[in-house]
Amino acid sequence: MRTATFAASAVLSFGLTLIVLTLAPLPAEAVAASLLVLVVAILCLGVVALLAAIRGGPDDLWVDRVPLVVVPPLAALTLWSLSVPGADIFAAAIAVFIWLVVGVVLVVRVLTLLARAPVRREPLALWTGALTVALLVFAAGVWDVSLRARFELSENAMNEVAREVIRGERDPETIERIGLWNVDNVRRVAGGMRFTVRNAGFISPTGFAYQADGRPPYDGIGGFRYYRGGWYIWEGGST
Repeated sequence: MRTATFAASAVLSFGLTLIVLTLAPLPAEAVAASLLVLVVAILCLGVVALLAAIRGGPDDLWVDRVPLVVVPPLAALTLWSLSVPGADIFAAAIAVFIWLVVGVVLVVRVLTLLARAPVRREPLALWTGALTVALLVFAAGVWDVSLRARFELSENAMNEVAREVIRGERDPETIERIGLWNVDNVRRVAGGMRFTVRNAGFISPTGFAYQADGRPPYDGIGGFRYYRGGWYIWEGGST
């Protein structure tokens, strides 16, 4: 029963974090401030947990709850940061930094638990479970699972908006959200439309371009990489 409760709380924390990040149309400044607060909190927790894990003793049982508190929302943040074309580099960098802190605590804690006799199975299972989640998140990032899922959920809305913009039924300058994307720089072009996803891309803004009759015409702004249907990833889109 205890294991089931832990698993349920972890899944709930993961789901709520992912839903809030994806659905809440927060300003970029609010997201950045929230992530910085998260970094400071995780860093402090990681340092204290690391010291407790090294010291050992009967009063460090709280350390074994660190995976439950940190890993689910961290996994959600990581997948969310990779769910936009070109990735949300700021959020992804924050996630990587936190993973490094958690990884150090993870290795030290697992070695400490294995060195003690008798081996405490429940804490060991929690930390090895955290390692498994980290590996799954890494695999999902390599295979663009979160980007594909977000595009799949947004595709119908994207197609509808594209048709409305092409037909002149909707003013591109009034569009701030398409499907699950917060967007900037929406524009109509000959036979298509394109938009950048807010905070997406490393050096230049990145988003999507739709062209019903073939490859989008090059206008000297960015490049295009075919993605699916009539959609291309628009890399280097100007704001």
